[in-house]
Amino acid sequence: MSLGISIYYLLQGNTLLAGAFLIVACFLPWWDVYGNYVPYLQGKKEFGILTRYETGAVILNAVAIVGIVF
Repeated sequence: MSLGISIYYLLQGNTLLAGAFLIVACFLPWWDVYGNYVPYLQGKKEFGILTRYETGAVILNAVAIVGIVF
């Protein structure tokens, strides 16, 4: 979807939005995969591993946001 929107804006001459949606199109599949392990680990009753993964993900997101802001 984001790739199609990116192409649309590129054809309309708006390279700024085209680039932004292209970046979103590159990272969106990884975002969807991110949440698939939660139900799996809950079903396996691996709450310790789940807690470590969730903590790591929150820290990684915080570092990324702070890095983007600066």
